[in-house]
Amino acid sequence: MYTFNAPTTGAPEDLIQEEGYPAYPGAEIAKFSPTSGQTIAVIDFSGIHLVDVDSKKERLFIEKKGIISMEWSPLDTFVVTCEKLKQNEKNLQIWNATTGECVQDFEYRNAPKLGAKSIKFDVDEKFSARQIGNNMIEIYESSNFKEPKF
Repeated sequence: MYTFNAPTTGAPEDLIQEEGYPAYPGAEIAKFSPTSGQTIAVIDFSGIHLVDVDSKKERLFIEKKGIISMEWSPLDTFVVTCEKLKQNEKNLQIWNATTGECVQDFEYRNAPKLGAKSIKFDVDEKFSARQIGNNMIEIYESSNFKEPKF
């Protein structure tokens, strides 16, 4: 974790490494939770690390290798991830960001870098929509991802 230092006196800008945060040398993705920014999700070769910004401690680890894309839900309740499609495996997951439980997984056949963005939540996270093909969308209640509502 770094702090961006932008002095007003004309001195050069620089990054200052913060002490105490866990190191993830192979990390490829890092995104702050959108509501409070209190959690940062770091994706590396082994999975998802959810780190509390204030305590500088990892509060949850979800083991899932090969993640290529990741998105937060609007209220920080869920993390959506996608990896390359493998035969007989679902590659698009919705994770509970508190417990680490995979609440639903789907097969996503398009470019995995776009996979996590194929699921969108409304601002209250009551509903979510999943693009399943050209001009095709499924709507779910976020309390039940097992069966599409519409």
